[in-house]
Order: sequence, then C-alpha cells, then structure tokens
Amino acid sequence: MSIQLAKIERLYAEAQSDQTAAAAHSQTLSDRLADIRQRQSDITSRRLAGTANDRDASEFAALTGDEQALNKMLATAKAAQALTADKTLQALTALEQAQKEHAHGQAVAKYQALLDQCTKIEKVFCKAIGETGRAGKAIGHFTLNESYKQSGILDRALRLNVCPLE
Repeated sequence: MSIQLAKIERLYAEAQSDQTAAAAHSQTLSDRLADIRQRQSDITSRRLAGTANDRDASEFAALTGDEQALNKMLATAKAAQALTADKTLQALTALEQAQKEHAHGQAVAKYQALLDQCTKIEKVFCKAIGETGRAGKAIGHFTLNESYKQSGILDRALRLNVCPLE
C-alpha cells in the first residue's frame, strides 16, 4: 500500500470519527432538550390539575431558559454535524480515487513486469532458434526455416489477440 493511500485512509477514518462524535453530541443535546420538555410538560400538568407546588413556577422559568440555550447549542451542533458529514464525504471520495489510482499503479507494475519477462523470454527464444539453425547446418540444412518450423501458436496469439494456451 502506498504512503499516500494510507494517509488518505487515515484522514477518512478521522473524518468518520469526527462525524460520529458530532452526531453523538447532537443526540446528547436532543436528549437533554427532550428531558427539559418532559419536565415542563409535567409541571404544566400539575398546574392544570391544581397540584403544583411553590417551586414549579421558578423551575419552569429556569427550564425555559435552559431550553432556549440548548436550542441554540443544538443548532450549532447540527451545523457542525453537517460539516463533518460533508468532510467525511469528501474524504470518502478522495479515498475511492486513491484506491483506483493505487489499483491502476499495481496493474501497470504487473504489466511492466510481465512485459519485461516476455522480452527476456523472446531473447532466449531467438538465441535458441539461432543455435537450432547452426545445429541444422551441421546436419545439412541450408536455411533456418528448414531447421525450425514454427508451430503457429505465437503467430495466432499475436494476430488474433487470443492466447490459445490459456
């Protein structure tokens, strides 16, 4: 794996972690708001039932202030959560591109290694044909073509773009 790909994978993991943390923070604030609203609803129910106590009015006022503050905090947290989601998407896009480039680089390297191997084999093959021609002359052949008859496999593979031995 390339250093660049590893770096982008790390950035993506960090972005995911940030997004998870932002979502958890938003959820915590939402839960706190739900609790405040439930407590306000309980106080309202007691007031309507005539069972409110002396502390309920001051607690309701305090809860209203808390609710307003938490609403602002939640709006900020939701904006931060949206930003982290966007950063995560950007990081994912960069990661996918880096993975494609890495895979392409590996394919190019494999191709080049195989091409190098074919070139070496071709040289060995040509040397062997030359030696076959010299050995053929020693037994009375006049041309290289008399000493070595192509099977046609290589010619067909290159001409038809299909390797018959696969």
